[in-house]
Amino acid sequence: MTKTAKTSSRRIVEECVEFARRNGGQACQVDRLDRLDRRASLRMLFAHHLCYCPNSTLSEDHTKPARMLDISLGGIGLWCREALTEGMVIHVRLPVLYGKTAWVRGRVIHCSPDDAQHYRVGIAVILDQD
Repeated sequence: MTKTAKTSSRRIVEECVEFARRNGGQACQVDRLDRLDRRASLRMLFAHHLCYCPNSTLSEDHTKPARMLDISLGGIGLWCREALTEGMVIHVRLPVLYGKTAWVRGRVIHCSPDDAQHYRVGIAVILDQD
């Protein structure tokens, strides 16, 4: 995948949600009220390989692999191999339309162990001022 030109983070997330929908993502409404399920918009269950940069300043030399579990207009669920500190700012490279990718910034909302080698991470997308 190639990168897109400079686009607002809101538009990038909208395109990623549409990419997920076109590629078999399943809309999901969760009735539980715990912190993992307090989303303002409907989540799209969509497993997809991607990468992230665990630094507040984007450096493609420091990216790490992860798997997207789901996405909504406000956030992303990731599965990765390292614990990320709540509150830290990271960058996530998302798939968008037409075979491209784009970076968005996000803040870690929660991180919990999933198994002996992986963590489930909730990222709130930091939306640009449009």
